[in-house]
Amino acid sequence: MTTDIANRIRNRESFLLAADGNFVGKLTTNIYDVESICNQYGVYGSRYSARSIWNQYSQYGSQYALYSAYNQYTMSPPVIYLKGVKYGYLTKNTYKLNHVDPDYIVNWMRQNNL
Repeated sequence: MTTDIANRIRNRESFLLAADGNFVGKLTTNIYDVESICNQYGVYGSRYSARSIWNQYSQYGSQYALYSAYNQYTMSPPVIYLKGVKYGYLTKNTYKLNHVDPDYIVNWMRQNNL
């Protein structure tokens, strides 16, 4: 685990961590936060960014990619950390325990006051 991820856990942040160890966005509905998956102009919220779950051609957003939230068959989707604690997975794979469908992540964030 990188120092950055360990610091995020220690600071009780809510975020997504890809199975390859890459940070793929902060879970906040703040559209101005540069790390937010809701900031459509940011690295993690843009549908054109290679690091975004919203990019249908990226390794985190493609329906075929191993680490993608949108691959319904993957066993390696992004991990959801809620306030520094591993909560579950962001995935279309309904067989993963504690999964959140990526199409409903914004509603889930609102329910969790993020």
